[in-house]
Amino acid sequence: MTVRKVKFLPSGRIVLVEDGETISQAARKAGVHINAACGGSGLCGKCRVLLESGIIEGGKSEKLTKQDYASGIRQACLSVIKSDLVIQIPKESVLDTGVLDTAVPVRHKARMYVFDIEQLKEEGIFASPVDKLFLELSRPSPAYSIADAGRLIKGLADQYDEHGMVIELQVLRRLRRILREDDFRVTVTLSRSVRRHFRTRVINI
Repeated sequence: MTVRKVKFLPSGRIVLVEDGETISQAARKAGVHINAACGGSGLCGKCRVLLESGIIEGGKSEKLTKQDYASGIRQACLSVIKSDLVIQIPKESVLDTGVLDTAVPVRHKARMYVFDIEQLKEEGIFASPVDKLFLELSRPSPAYSIADAGRLIKGLADQYDEHGMVIELQVLRRLRRILREDDFRVTVTLSRSVRRHFRTRVINI
């Protein structure tokens, strides 16, 4: 099977996929989230991406105008990869600034870091390393159709001003079932890093 390289902008993430996979599948492997409220069936038209370079098959539905298609806009879930690609993800196709963490962890050599807790407190960047937050999320409706991951990210942003979340894969796999067990009322566990540029992770729900 031919292997293709797909680069996603503006994140710059690159992933290798097999010829014949869709752009949506490539995005999931790269840990890049593209909004798809319909679950990838091609019905919602929200997974719009811009084909910067490369060759694909399909990617068009009644959700795209002739002008959209002519300018390079495609639906990620309907776009079959046929060459190396460069894909631009418009802001409206991305949920907040969160990124879904689907990458397989790699072993690293152990390192020791020493932190001055008092200094971190003075700089306002120290917080409890593990935090539990209760959320009451909006229920799905024809007027409010959004993927479950997006619903969770939006709830954290609106109710607790939490942004840039990384949702771990184990959480994503259980998210749909757990949200519906108690009518979209959930408690999430966050793991925070004491390092300035590291993202907060959703590790349990």
